[in-house]
Amino acid sequence: MGYLKTKLTNKYLIHQKNKSSYIILKVVKSIMRSGKFEKFYNILINGAKKAVIFLRLKKRIKINIIKLLINTVKNLGPFCDVKAVRASGRRVLVPAPFRYQRKIMVAIKFLVHGIFNCARKFGYTLERSIKEELVSLYLKKTNSEAFQKKQEFIKNIFYNEKNLRFLRGF
Repeated sequence: MGYLKTKLTNKYLIHQKNKSSYIILKVVKSIMRSGKFEKFYNILINGAKKAVIFLRLKKRIKINIIKLLINTVKNLGPFCDVKAVRASGRRVLVPAPFRYQRKIMVAIKFLVHGIFNCARKFGYTLERSIKEELVSLYLKKTNSEAFQKKQEFIKNIFYNEKNLRFLRGF
């Protein structure tokens, strides 16, 4: 597990192994409480294993843990963010594209938020809430907590889209 603690740059995220280790590291560090890295790493892997087993047995989908996490994070990542720009003497929020690492980090925030909301809302253990979120996100269901968080984020972007008319002269 030592390879998980290395810092990766953009050019290394092209390779599947580096991307998966980066995503696992960031998810574990986001879930982690009081520095217990090994404990939350095991919780994440066990929850993802249960999700893979559920998908294989019930839905007849053959996928491994790494591909499940990568596909979930890739589908959960938003396409752009709002950025503050000064136009006509006032601050205007306009949509701006994400860098790849930032897109992954925002998607992981949505996933972790969904995991903790699912655990709190339904009273599940952390492993079961990880399983439920990963399965519902992989099957692209809209009732997942992480997907709802993404929808709120995108709604904020489209709310600020009307401000683009001030930037036509630039």
